[in-house]
Amino acid sequence: MIAKGEVLRRGPRGVLVRHNGKLYEMGYGAYLLWKAFEEDSTPEEVIAQAIAITGMRREEAESIVYSFVETFRQIGLIGDPEP
Repeated sequence: MIAKGEVLRRGPRGVLVRHNGKLYEMGYGAYLLWKAFEEDSTPEEVIAQAIAITGMRREEAESIVYSFVETFRQIGLIGDPEP
């Protein structure tokens, strides 16, 4: 999967991203997860990164990352890489 969109602005509470003419605001937690997909990462790779960085339990990291992936795929901010 790969992150899609362009960061327009970073502010004290998060970022503003544009993709397909729509604007999306996200907090820095969501932004960090979104950025983790910038280099065509798999959810499993992002889960491993989250565990390594935060020390959270695998179940907690999986729940967060898979929920994020589902939501952001639906709105188009992450998807399959272009061929």
